[in-house]
Amino acid sequence: MFAAAWQGLRKQGLVKMRGPASFTINEEIGLLVDNFDAPPTLLTTWNPPYYQRLVETAGLAKAEDLVARGMAVAEIDPSYIERLGRVGSRNNRITVRPANFAKLDDEIDILVKVYAEAWSENWGAVPISRAEFGKLVRELKPFLLPECTLIAEYDGEPVGVSVAIPDINVAVKACGGKLGPLGLIRFMLARRRIDLIRGVVGGVLKPFRNKGIEAALGHRTLKTVQRSRFKYIEFSWMLESNQRIHRVLDNLHIPVTKRWRVYERTL
Repeated sequence: MFAAAWQGLRKQGLVKMRGPASFTINEEIGLLVDNFDAPPTLLTTWNPPYYQRLVETAGLAKAEDLVARGMAVAEIDPSYIERLGRVGSRNNRITVRPANFAKLDDEIDILVKVYAEAWSENWGAVPISRAEFGKLVRELKPFLLPECTLIAEYDGEPVGVSVAIPDINVAVKACGGKLGPLGLIRFMLARRRIDLIRGVVGGVLKPFRNKGIEAALGHRTLKTVQRSRFKYIEFSWMLESNQRIHRVLDNLHIPVTKRWRVYERTL
């Protein structure tokens, strides 16, 4: 299979094979290489352990690792959360507000602009269109929480975002992935049991970094989750090379819980 793929890519003039990925880094990506016992959370991948051996035997090597970090909400150091709050409140030009779902199109414009610019320099970054982002937001809208879909503004200008979503995979599993009449009932009942929230997006435009915006978003997110029904929080996924976010989570003593690997091979 790999040999056929290489030949096909060479015929198209490509020089490198990289994956596994659902087309781009903006979708599901990576081969799970650690912690196979934990179920996958929303929009993350799972595979049997032997896949890693198959891929590496075929001659593909690590290009980049993606990691999840998470822990019980009650175990997160409250003193550091308050420290984030103090840092974020020092600059009175910063405001953090929940997304206004009544004006979803306007909010999507903001989210896609910040996402595209904030992630443009990251490893593997691929531009995402307004249509692609809008489709994803509308698919997830029934599960989005306004209080966990945050937009940071600097002098009224949107410059940062943070989004955390309940792990609906719990409910999907309960209905066997089938949303017929009975499956829908099971899904709705299972939603009440969801106790994990996944932080999926967090970023600030480059000119506005190191002004306290990251701290303000982090503080607002963590305080909201502390007051919620959620018992666990997972931040995923993050590039292994993204030291800015890892420094923050190191200070919060939030451990790495999962690891996915993107492989590549020169053709």
